[in-house]
Amino acid sequence: MSLVPIAPSFSIEDAIAFAQEHYGLRGSVRPLPSYIDQNFHLTTESGEEFVLKISNTEEPRDGLDLQNKVLQHLADPECYPQVIPTLSGEEIVVVQSDDGTTYMMRLVTYLPGIPLAKYSPQTEALFFVLGQVIGVMDEKLATFKHP
Repeated sequence: MSLVPIAPSFSIEDAIAFAQEHYGLRGSVRPLPSYIDQNFHLTTESGEEFVLKISNTEEPRDGLDLQNKVLQHLADPECYPQVIPTLSGEEIVVVQSDDGTTYMMRLVTYLPGIPLAKYSPQTEALFFVLGQVIGVMDEKLATFKHP
């Protein structure tokens, strides 16, 4: 096991193939920013939007499962992405790069919007609403349990 995570470096063509093979989705793909993982914005031929998320090599499966379960517990598709299972019903699937390195991949719904860091002007009203949203999320997560 490596002590340094290896970030995935799949091509757009790879992402298109993964979306088709594992989710039965066809469409266009563009890269999204990410720190050490790899994310792609997928827009299907019918206009549905998703984020294909490929984790770095050191991301534990339990951690990804935790993230998925939190999103399912929050269960508000207007505020939080929804986890999309593969054609075989899996929430996390293993994909392999050309050099044989394995990565875990997930698909979630895409939520359009402007990242907070880019939103202007950042007013008191904006932060008041943000506080309300975080408070509701905190309240919902008070009943969340995960091993």
